[in-house]
Amino acid sequence: MDSYSILHSELGAAGGTTTSYTVPVAAATTVGGAFVAPLAVSTHTQTLVTRVFVCNTNASNTGEFDITVSNFAAAPVVTTLYKAVSLSPKMTVEFSVNLTLKAGDILNLVFAASSGVFDVTIFGIEMVTGVGPRG
Repeated sequence: MDSYSILHSELGAAGGTTTSYTVPVAAATTVGGAFVAPLAVSTHTQTLVTRVFVCNTNASNTGEFDITVSNFAAAPVVTTLYKAVSLSPKMTVEFSVNLTLKAGDILNLVFAASSGVFDVTIFGIEMVTGVGPRG
């Protein structure tokens, strides 16, 4: 059943790090051989990312970060949604993203080195299809 939920939450992401949410991929695509068995597939086909909250919990340092999305491929294409967002100490910002991602896509928050300490919460809906083994 699809439901609105916290997709990812991380407390204390430091400057110079990356926080990410990856859309789940199929747990299994075959049963007993090399043939694709649609009834055995457990697929999270897509996720609707609705909101991203970022709080700079540092008492004195301004923090800076980017929000990017990359596709699930051998040579991923990275799209920057927000670049060099500056967040003052003890401040929170909310992004209304409303972006649908396919299986394996990654939403990244990349924090600039020597910046604040961040609490991140990503909200959305994972839309699950398929029957069979769940991963």
